[in-house]
Amino acid sequence: MISNQASNTARFPNSQSSISRSTWTVHVRRKGTSQSLRAFPLNTGVHKADHCWSRSDSPECGNHGIPQRQREHEATVNRLPVEFVFSRRVAAIMCSVLGLLSSRHAALAENGPLPSTCGSNDGDEGAVPPGVLSYIDPSGYFRLVRPCGWRIVARLPQGSSVIGSFYNPEEPGAETLAVYRAPAPPGVEETQQLGTARDVATSLAAIAPNGLIVDAKSLEHGGRSYLLAHVQFGGNTAGMFGAVREFRIVTIASGVQYTMRLTTTRYRYLAFPQVRDLANAICESFEVLV
Repeated sequence: MISNQASNTARFPNSQSSISRSTWTVHVRRKGTSQSLRAFPLNTGVHKADHCWSRSDSPECGNHGIPQRQREHEATVNRLPVEFVFSRRVAAIMCSVLGLLSSRHAALAENGPLPSTCGSNDGDEGAVPPGVLSYIDPSGYFRLVRPCGWRIVARLPQGSSVIGSFYNPEEPGAETLAVYRAPAPPGVEETQQLGTARDVATSLAAIAPNGLIVDAKSLEHGGRSYLLAHVQFGGNTAGMFGAVREFRIVTIASGVQYTMRLTTTRYRYLAFPQVRDLANAICESFEVLV
């Protein structure tokens, strides 16, 4: 594609658009019969090609003296339905243009770091980053900050370990936040018995063949230890969302394991600094209250 454009530019140095002056060929196919029309500049070739096809004896087409048999053949072909088949060169140009248009459309359609329902002043006053809201679990199990505009799942399944669930309505299934409460593993009474943060991240990444550890560290809140794992899943594991970034924080309190899980797409995490700030703020704010 690049080499073709370069050659066209060299042949037409005074042209403002090398593509508009490049030559092309159209094959007109009529029920199995095809004939090539000689290459013309794109800006004038269509009308001339149509004229020369229907008036093969026209002086400007340079086809004087065509035998009567040939003219009869062309007249017969002219009455058949037309199907235009562009040359490979034109097809490549068209594909490139359509590709640019589609990529621009995808970029314009991308949602921002926060749902559009968030106002410019939404969020806790003085919160860093802006756009987060304080949330305390009605049952008193935990507290954290959540992004404004994220919806709360009010009705959780009975008997489920989920005690809090939120999601971005403009990225459903891709950006989620949930807190789980379940019995601690047998023999585990303290968070340190789960191993290091790296051990937790390794176990999390191992649930899929293409899991990748991004970060692992320990946190402290009110004298309680928390283990944070940040991993990336991609390919078939992530499915329709592409590569996914997942954060998990675990802690043990009174024989119960509490887990906070936050997900977003790799693209949004890397494209929007505010998404990264929100993820860090949520992870830093998670605190078990029991």
